[in-house]
Amino acid sequence: MIHKTKHGQQALERLKVFDDIPPPYDKQKCIVVPSALHALRLNPRRKYSDLNRLEIFYKAVRGMIPHKTKRGQEALERLKVFEGIPPPYDKQKRIVVPSALHALRLNPRRKYSDLNRLSHEVGWKYQKVIGTLERRRKIKSKLFYVRKRNELKLRSQAKGAVAAKIAPHQKVIESYGFR
Repeated sequence: MIHKTKHGQQALERLKVFDDIPPPYDKQKCIVVPSALHALRLNPRRKYSDLNRLEIFYKAVRGMIPHKTKRGQEALERLKVFEGIPPPYDKQKRIVVPSALHALRLNPRRKYSDLNRLSHEVGWKYQKVIGTLERRRKIKSKLFYVRKRNELKLRSQAKGAVAAKIAPHQKVIESYGFR
């Protein structure tokens, strides 16, 4: 999810597999299920309309914003919600917004809702697929981290091994103001 802060900077957050939204599960289900049952009222042969995690999250955010005002409409236009990390953003550095961390923001005794479970119960069929993709992503990122750490270790060893040979040249470079 990308959002612009008050002053226009962009921050990139990833919607993790077990996204948590504040109201307790039962209360959130009472909010989500009636909108999912809308399709059932129109055509009884269909069970639910597929409310996926993105739609539920978008509606939860829309409920927190004055979306009928000009300022609220502009804020909703800036909100982008994705399943996973799409191609233009997968190469960007990810940042952690400490003020949005679950451990810091919610009281430990406060109940919360799991978007995966909630959307699965109202007809979303891709819970296993997203779980598989998330496990693959974590394995790939762990391998990348290990490889990067090994490269940094080898680079520092190479610098140490070559330091004695390049010491006279390094003094000349430093005399010109470079490090």
